[in-house]
Amino acid sequence: MKLDKRTKVTAALFALALFGLSLYLFVANGPPLILSLRSLSWPETEATVLDVKLYERSRFSQQRMVTTRYMDFRFRYQVDGREFVGSRVKVKYYPSLGDPALRTGDTFSTPYDPNDPAQTVYQRRIYHYSVRLVLGLLCLVGGLFFSLPFWPTKSTSTDDATAA
Repeated sequence: MKLDKRTKVTAALFALALFGLSLYLFVANGPPLILSLRSLSWPETEATVLDVKLYERSRFSQQRMVTTRYMDFRFRYQVDGREFVGSRVKVKYYPSLGDPALRTGDTFSTPYDPNDPAQTVYQRRIYHYSVRLVLGLLCLVGGLFFSLPFWPTKSTSTDDATAA
């Protein structure tokens, strides 16, 4: 199948965009997914919230205002008699879905790495990261599909053989 130059350039740009998107999705979501999966076997400890900063960002999307709520917080926890202080920034919360913001003095359970107790996980978001990695895989496959016209193929033409 012979494609004109404009179609080839469009397919190449689309394939490149899909490759770039898949690379971003793999790089941005791979390490957090691995950490979340590793934390499944970690022991847990109780943490106490030391301070919380709440803020929100509003943006216009699909002809309406969308507000996303975030919290930055510090927390204290103990492992084998040693005290640690951790912090998290830009953690989303959804009060309309029954997910209230943390308050100073609240406690929550946090998994910690037994080999490095300073390493904790506030939320295991395995489903969230997995979906993004599957989306990245689909973008990679789509990029491969749109790059097919550029793959070398064997010439099945008999003109070369008869010319000799």
